[in-house]
Amino acid sequence: MDEVCYARSSPRDALAWTTLAFFAGFAGVSAFGPIVPKLKESMALSPLLMSLLGASPALTGSLLRIPFGAMVDRYGGRKLLLILLGLTCLGLAATTFAFLLFPRPGPSHYPLFLLCGIMCGSGIATFSVGVPTVSYWYPQKRQGAALSLYGGLGNLGPGLFALLLPWLVLQFGFFPSYGIWFLMIAAIIVLCSLFMKDAPYFQYKEMGLAVDREALLFACGEELVPTGKATASIRRASADYRMWILTFFYFVSFGGFIALTVWFPTYWKGNYSPC
Repeated sequence: MDEVCYARSSPRDALAWTTLAFFAGFAGVSAFGPIVPKLKESMALSPLLMSLLGASPALTGSLLRIPFGAMVDRYGGRKLLLILLGLTCLGLAATTFAFLLFPRPGPSHYPLFLLCGIMCGSGIATFSVGVPTVSYWYPQKRQGAALSLYGGLGNLGPGLFALLLPWLVLQFGFFPSYGIWFLMIAAIIVLCSLFMKDAPYFQYKEMGLAVDREALLFACGEELVPTGKATASIRRASADYRMWILTFFYFVSFGGFIALTVWFPTYWKGNYSPC
């Protein structure tokens, strides 16, 4: 391998497209949370069923986050991000179609909407795919700045959709609102499939070129490359006490963010709404 970098795209473009994919996928947290109070009335939901419906996307994202994050080292991030966004798009398509068939869903329709929520939450796992995807494009001294942009802008998705979705439902109804959301995700999938590229290591691997770590760093600026199986990486990370401290803070802060995003609209409606 010579000193020429044969990889397409750039760190800036990769950051932009990966952040857009995360923004679109992570918005699935708000798939039902903001409108649960309205569905509660028509479906006659108990508090338990209401909480399960609102949390169903987040539960899916939490479960998929582990295997999809681990697969980045083998397959790269692009394919995995497109798969997760595709599953989210299918969930939104099913939700849109369900509201077309049942404009005012009743108790018997609860399993259908629960399944839709489970599918919509697939995109939440884009977070764990996007972090290593961005990290592979940047040297370690620049990863902090890149990941802060990725996380900060991508995390706007649930908040914006929690704000916009109830307004759209009031203005246009359930079917058009979810139809708009579905079309937006579909457009983002098309754009990402056309312009998003994996880090140079994975591009070289796909082209069948030999990958030398030092040459890759010199030619393309990629400092990190996969080091082996995911289980070996997990064992190495778990041996560092700092990983457990950071995991604790992540569990509290990020878990709290998800919980508030899902439940704050319902709490506000139930306790402070005049009607």
